[in-house]
Amino acid sequence: MMPFHLAELLESVPVGQRGSPGPFAKLRVIPAIKLYGIESTDACRDGLQDLQKCLVHRGCSKAFDSLRIEVHRSDCLGLLLSNFATFKALASLIDTTCSPSAKVDCCIISPAGVWRDISLSLLLAYTRFDFTKLPTCSLPLVNALLTAYNVRLDSSHSHIDCPKFGTSGPGLRGACHYVWRVTQDQLDGATSDIGRERMNELVFESGWYRDEGCSISIECAEGFAPAADAVPPEPPELKALNRTRVERVKTLIVNHRIGLGLAKAILSKGPHLTELQLTDMAPTDVPDLLSLRVPKQLLLHSLWAEGDRPLGVVPFDVRFQQLRGLTAGGGVALQLAAALRRHVPSLDVLAVAGSEIDALQVLVVGGVGAVAQLSLGFVHEGRHEFIRAADEREGITLGDHRDQLPHIDSLVMYLDVPSADVADPGAFILSSVWSVLEIESISRLKVVLPQHSHVDELKAAIVRRFGPGRMVHGQVHREYGYLGLYLTANDIATMRRAAFAHSSTADRLEALMRIERPHQRLAMITNLADTVKRLSHCLPSLPPDVSAEALASDFAGRVRAAAPMTVVDPPYAPRRLKAPLMAAMERHGLAMEPMMRLHDEHGDGSCIPSPSVIASAAQLMAVLQKTDKQITAIELLYKATEHGFAYTDMLSRVGRASPLLFLARANGDMHGFFIDTSLQPATALHMETPNGPRALNHYEAACLIFKASTAAPPTFQSPQ
Repeated sequence: MMPFHLAELLESVPVGQRGSPGPFAKLRVIPAIKLYGIESTDACRDGLQDLQKCLVHRGCSKAFDSLRIEVHRSDCLGLLLSNFATFKALASLIDTTCSPSAKVDCCIISPAGVWRDISLSLLLAYTRFDFTKLPTCSLPLVNALLTAYNVRLDSSHSHIDCPKFGTSGPGLRGACHYVWRVTQDQLDGATSDIGRERMNELVFESGWYRDEGCSISIECAEGFAPAADAVPPEPPELKALNRTRVERVKTLIVNHRIGLGLAKAILSKGPHLTELQLTDMAPTDVPDLLSLRVPKQLLLHSLWAEGDRPLGVVPFDVRFQQLRGLTAGGGVALQLAAALRRHVPSLDVLAVAGSEIDALQVLVVGGVGAVAQLSLGFVHEGRHEFIRAADEREGITLGDHRDQLPHIDSLVMYLDVPSADVADPGAFILSSVWSVLEIESISRLKVVLPQHSHVDELKAAIVRRFGPGRMVHGQVHREYGYLGLYLTANDIATMRRAAFAHSSTADRLEALMRIERPHQRLAMITNLADTVKRLSHCLPSLPPDVSAEALASDFAGRVRAAAPMTVVDPPYAPRRLKAPLMAAMERHGLAMEPMMRLHDEHGDGSCIPSPSVIASAAQLMAVLQKTDKQITAIELLYKATEHGFAYTDMLSRVGRASPLLFLARANGDMHGFFIDTSLQPATALHMETPNGPRALNHYEAACLIFKASTAAPPTFQSPQ
């Protein structure tokens, strides 16, 4: 029962005669006093005082052997630990009604798992209580309540006249996350110092697991927007933290520059930091904090430039070698990460988000130390941070810099896929994958895609690139609402082999023989089996001329093997292969553009590029497939920029041709329609009028209408 309800119930019992022990003199146990679900602290305080008065007036003085106090974990801070009057009422009730041998159980009702956003300012508010005005059981009671938040007083404060306190409840000992919100009062230094007896007395406890620690974040209070150079003094309450007993703090998050003073105070107490997250501050602030403590994992995000002041060089500190993980998001943060990485011999995880150009600075300028896992993009505070390609029409081109990159075992890409108005999403994703596979050391690859539709678009691009029946293997998993494509070492090897699946081994061998020296040619012929095996893989270690010849030969083979009414994409060409690949394509009579395979009516079906500058090959093929016609050839009859913009110009060029496909582009969008007839009917149509037969200038015909935004697939609509 709540205290005021229990008081109302007990008041129905007569007080008894003066001089008698009273009706509650032998009352030993109250099962539970419920201190949650109460509308206000005043109601809680008044209820406790009324209950104490009711019990004492009925003879219950130092009588209880057992008392259970139930309080919700979310209410305990504001209801008891930070409110002197309510805390005093509870301590007075316990001191008055419980015997020195009694057991007081503080039952904390809380959910299991990580307890988020525990206010440190409320947790430490007890340090301002005047304990000289409180009963002797007050400090043991404080300790019991603090235990609910995995902190305790460093020394025992029990008294011979005090009952024994314990803490129970589900979800205790779980990981805790504390938060300190900086206010204007703290910035002004409006709070006074705490008493000497409260200093260095608070210790962080471990959770269920011995090595499990806690995390602390520092941020601005809601609605408080301090100046950029505002740094408040160290809060006096923090002096309650034991200087040598904060090793349980594993993660420190500083979400604003205003938290620097508080962060330095915590770091100076020697936490065994696993992770340090720094956001919304100047880059020069970061080395100042690292001079106090270097974590195993460092996150830098949303750092802001200090005017025109250059970033400069980060002074060497041997402790930087303790870094095992480095995460940076945003241009300034990436520049600082590049400067820090020069002092780190190797990293378990390097995660970067922002532009591809800035990310390359961390990888290329930052040094040659090996990286076990590189993540282009990451998840921060539940939000995905993606990597933006330097050229959205081409995709990620990391492989072009492979000779300058460190050794990378595993790669994760959170791809910022452009809209179909800019590039075909499937081709963009596949091009990005091909580029990173130029990095020969990569044995595991994960690609996280922003939209579920990107998976289908990637599958379509794979069919156009490899042909039907040669799908790239891999697993697709859902991850925080996004889809991730996982490629193992075997999947990567399969993908590299698929690049040459339609090429001629003889052409590749001839290309290799042309570039090798005479003694190398002899060795190749002597061990022909190994040579052929070497040529069967699309490996970055192959000479450019050999890879280019193989890719061109493969493209020619895919064009010949393509099914009717399909599109065949050209091979992806990293920078090192562009020139030799163009030469190889010319030798094969091919162009670096998608090819359309039409219906093969006479056994020599044509394979042509898109004849239109308005519709891509994929868009045009989608329209042709929708017509359900056996299209065997396409002829460009009329182009306004070449043949004139007048209607008569178009009519004279088109004549009686049939069927017809009309395309127009306006404001970046494509509009069009298809008719399975000609503009001029085969026989003249007339209508009888009072003045005799009259020739008709219009007639009805079935029409397929469609539109598309730039490179997006066309959408079809019924004729109006």
